Order: sequence, then C-alpha cells, then structure tokens
Amino acid sequence: MTMSDGGTLLKSRRDWQRFTTSGGFETELCFTNPTSGQMATINGLGMKHRIGVDPDTGNVISSRNFHISFTEAALLASPYVTRDSENELNITGHLVDYVDSTGVSRKYKITEPFPDETTGVIYCNLEFYNG
Repeated sequence: MTMSDGGTLLKSRRDWQRFTTSGGFETELCFTNPTSGQMATINGLGMKHRIGVDPDTGNVISSRNFHISFTEAALLASPYVTRDSENELNITGHLVDYVDSTGVSRKYKITEPFPDETTGVIYCNLEFYNG
C-alpha cells in the first residue's frame, strides 16, 4: 500500500472497521477475561463451519472450525484490555460468545489470536468452552 495519496492505509483501516462493525455481516461478540472478569460486547465477524484440511494429506475434510475477526480499536473503546505491559497481544484463553445462524449462543475460548497490526484487525481461532 502506498501512502502517496496520504490516506490509502488509513482508508483500508476504516474499511476494515466498517466491514467488521457495521457492514451487514457483523454479529455481537461478547468477550470475558477469565482472570479479571472484565467483559465487553462489540460487533465483529463470527464464523462457524465444518470444512477443514487434513494436515497430513492436504485433503478437504469435515471438521469443526470456529473463528472470529474484529478490530482491536472496537474492543479497546469498550474499554477492554488486550495487551500486556510489553504491548503484546494477550487474549489467549479469553472467552467469547456469539449467536450463530441457527440462533444458538455458544461460548468459545480463544486458542490462537492473529493480530494484523497494519489494519488493526484481530483474527482468532476458537474452541468450544465448557466451563
């Protein structure tokens, strides 16, 4: 991305904010820090599907996949602490719940967060939480 127009990157960040919070595909994501009890509710993208790839063969298989995407700015504005004293993203193990297309709300645990510190979007892999 070039900055020659003074705003390409800024526009990209604003687009991501819009897509995840009010672009028509958003859903309410409810976060809980299991250590501090801090809670926040923001809009983001919640995905649940059953398509995966077998790591040994590379074949498409039926497997549960849960993930979310959201902008860190939305979570920080709630306010919700996302980073540690070293400014590293620290939300592994945090809980999130959202309502899927069947109308069922389920609780998940963040297993792998992947921050994109260019756009400000965080993508997280999830697993079911039965706590």
